Amino acid sequence: MKDIKFSLYFPKYHPKAGQSTHFVEKIWAAILSTRTINLLEHQHEILDQLTDSYWLKDWTPKRTTIRAGHRWKKGDMFMPKIWTGLPYRSKTIAICEPLEILEVENFSLHDGVFYMDGQYLWIHSTDFKEMAKKDGFDNAEDFIEWFQPDRQRHFDGQRIRFA
Repeated sequence: MKDIKFSLYFPKYHPKAGQSTHFVEKIWAAILSTRTINLLEHQHEILDQLTDSYWLKDWTPKRTTIRAGHRWKKGDMFMPKIWTGLPYRSKTIAICEPLEILEVENFSLHDGVFYMDGQYLWIHSTDFKEMAKKDGFDNAEDFIEWFQPDRQRHFDGQRIRFA
């Protein structure tokens, strides 16, 4: 089973650098609508520190994630994880039980234009704003800055729906 790691904080190139993404809380909001979360004993202490605010807000569920490459397919299982410290330099822990991929769509960004399954995405559309919310962003601008901080980035991957 493959892992998918989620960021706890916005990256340094983002206007919200260092602020919490609240992806854990938003993923929990998505999966708690259909099941309970079973945590292992060692996860409680770390996750309690990160998610004290979970019960204080009605989080918009994060139901999707966008990943580089084309290695995922419908029906695959993955383990959602976070880093316990610096990304790529610390150990990871699972934030819940393995999740099943329910849908996969091709997602790309070329010359400042977003595409989903080859179709142009107009960034001012309601659909684009809804896509950004389902991916865990509070607004479309945060989503855009995540994927194209320099307005020239090229990205080719998949949008994965898991809840």
